[in-house]
Amino acid sequence: MLQSKTDNPLDGLHLETYVRADADGVASCAAGLLAARCAEAVSRRGVFTLALSGGSTPLTLFRLLRTEAWAARVDWAHTRVFWVDERCVAPDHPASNYGAANQELLAHVPAAIKAKYADERRTQISVMDGEIDPGESAVAYEELLRQHVPAEEGMPRLDCALLGMGDDGHTASLFPGSPLLAPEALRSGRLTGFAVAEHLAPKPESRRITLTLEMINAARCCLYLATGEGKRPPLGKALDLLAPASLPVQLVRPKGGELIWVMDEAACGGRQ
Repeated sequence: MLQSKTDNPLDGLHLETYVRADADGVASCAAGLLAARCAEAVSRRGVFTLALSGGSTPLTLFRLLRTEAWAARVDWAHTRVFWVDERCVAPDHPASNYGAANQELLAHVPAAIKAKYADERRTQISVMDGEIDPGESAVAYEELLRQHVPAEEGMPRLDCALLGMGDDGHTASLFPGSPLLAPEALRSGRLTGFAVAEHLAPKPESRRITLTLEMINAARCCLYLATGEGKRPPLGKALDLLAPASLPVQLVRPKGGELIWVMDEAACGGRQ
C-alpha cells in the first residue's frame, strides 16, 4: 500500500513512503520500484545506473532479485552497478559490501555478472577498491563515476541509489559528527569530489570510502529500505522534511528527484 506522497516545490523533491508488514514485503515493494525505474532509464538513456549499499537490510531484496521471475524483470544487460560505500577490506572479506552483493545477487544474475567479455564486466560492475589507500581509492572511483555515469551540467547523475539508515541516523558512510557534513563543508557547495574517504566509522577496522552527499543528492531516485524497531527513532526525523537536520540521513534530499522510503511496520511504529 502506498502510504503517502509529498512534493516540496522549493527544491523539486518528491517524497513517497510505503509500509509493508515485514522484510519480505519491503523487498517485494522495493523490487517493483527498482524494476520500474530500470525500465524508464533504459528507455530514455539506454542504461540504468544503480548504486548498492551494504548492511543486512538489502539482503532480502538481493535474494529476491536473483530469482527467475525478478531477474527477468530487471534489464541487467543494460544496468551498470556501483556502490554507495565500501569498507577498506578485500572483496572476499565478510565485511565487504561488494562481497555481500556479489554473493547474494550479482553472481546469480547472468546478464549482470557473466558478460561475454571481461572488459564488459568491468564496465558493468564498478567496485570501490578497499585494498589500497582509501584516499586513492576515492579518487579512482570518482574517475569511474565520471566515465560511466551520464552527467547533467557536469555532475554524474545516478538513476537510483539504494540506501539504508543506521540506528544512529547515518547513511552511506556519512556518520553523525563527520567533518564531511560540517556546516562549513556543506556551505562550500562542494566537498572533495563525488567519492571520499571516511575515517569516522565507529569500528577501528572500518575505514571506508563513500559517495559524497552531493553525489547522492544528484541521484534521480534515492530508495531507502528500513526494517526493524531499531530504525524507528531516526525514521521519524528522516520523514519530517521540515525538521532541522540533526542526523546525516536528513540531509539526503535529491534535487529534482525522488526520495522513496519502503519500511516495515516494526520500523514505522504504526506511523500513518
